[in-house]
Amino acid sequence: MSSRLAFMFFSLTIRQILSTRQLLAMLFIFSWGSTAAQTDLAGDDIDRISQAVVRIVALVGGEVIASGSGTVVASTGLIYTNRHVVEGADDYSIEFLDDLNELPLPRYRARLVGYSMDVDFALLQVDRDIDGQPVDVNDISLPFLSSVAQDARRGDDIFVLGYPSIGDGYLAFTQGTLTSIRNGTMSDRRLPVWYQTDAQISPGNSGGLAVNVRGEMVGMPTRVWYEEPTGGRLGGILTINAIQAALDDGLETDVSRIAAATASPVIEGGILDFRQSPTFDSVDLTAGFSEDPYALEIVSGGEVAVGYLGDACTGYAAVAPDVRLNWSGSSSELRFFFVGDDGGDTTLLVNLPNGSWVCNDDSESLDPMVIFEDPIEGQYDIWVGSYQRGESIVGELGITELDIDP
Repeated sequence: MSSRLAFMFFSLTIRQILSTRQLLAMLFIFSWGSTAAQTDLAGDDIDRISQAVVRIVALVGGEVIASGSGTVVASTGLIYTNRHVVEGADDYSIEFLDDLNELPLPRYRARLVGYSMDVDFALLQVDRDIDGQPVDVNDISLPFLSSVAQDARRGDDIFVLGYPSIGDGYLAFTQGTLTSIRNGTMSDRRLPVWYQTDAQISPGNSGGLAVNVRGEMVGMPTRVWYEEPTGGRLGGILTINAIQAALDDGLETDVSRIAAATASPVIEGGILDFRQSPTFDSVDLTAGFSEDPYALEIVSGGEVAVGYLGDACTGYAAVAPDVRLNWSGSSSELRFFFVGDDGGDTTLLVNLPNGSWVCNDDSESLDPMVIFEDPIEGQYDIWVGSYQRGESIVGELGITELDIDP
């Protein structure tokens, strides 16, 4: 081969190698860009979605008692939030963002349309300006988010927006991964009720917004699972599936059950807060556990008048749960009961993994007991209340799969 031909062959080979490398580089960049697009939410989308997330200030007689978050889902001012955000209040101030980097401003007042006792969900409707004057909802044209996710899977990226107390009133945006899905029974069918996420969720985020990478609503941040020994925590998102099921089943409209007058003892004592760490113990039990029944000595009572939870709930209990049970496995029946050492009238209140409440005052005697058939897996927060205000009763809380009475 002549030197000229050898040079031409060498040059051609180099060009082919460079072209191949360029092609591979282009494919890598394209692949990386596509992956990034699937795992991130664009800044413009975050800004747009943020406009629909509001701060809800719960009022009694014009006085602030609590605050939380909500999402406007219609331009007419329909707002999704958690039931526990609106409990104990008789009016609601709705704050919107004018500047994303400033505190939200009070713009409207809202009324409670309805709520679910099966899951922690409530519906508000803007109906007045901030001065209390009626507004035509068809003229206000508020920013809103209407798109909802059709499905979600473990490993999906999740983005959470709301007004946590740790944020000093400013809108906070956090992100993480959907770590697990918890099914429950609603509308006589099994469906996802809770998503767990490692995205940071704090008090005040409740009722806010969780979206996927497409900016679609997957649910609302509602609770936190916390393990004291390790300090581990996972956020709980009430799914859009559960919210839709609650809407399909029809909401409770008797607002007097959760709204209270200024002098109500519910306001004086606060509300039961499953976000707080349990006072006495947190226990993990699996179906078929040994040393059945599990027994723990605790003291009943507290400052919260629990009647706001419903007609079956009576007495007074502490704000924080007394005991937290993390339940797993399949069992035909699970019973919780309390037996006081020296008698006394006590009550039992349980917040289920799907967010609903079960209460009992008296079983066979003055001692309370609740029974769950085919108990669902997840976190059960348990309170033992005293029927009389200010009374504390020492006794044992029992958890059993056995068919026994206290």
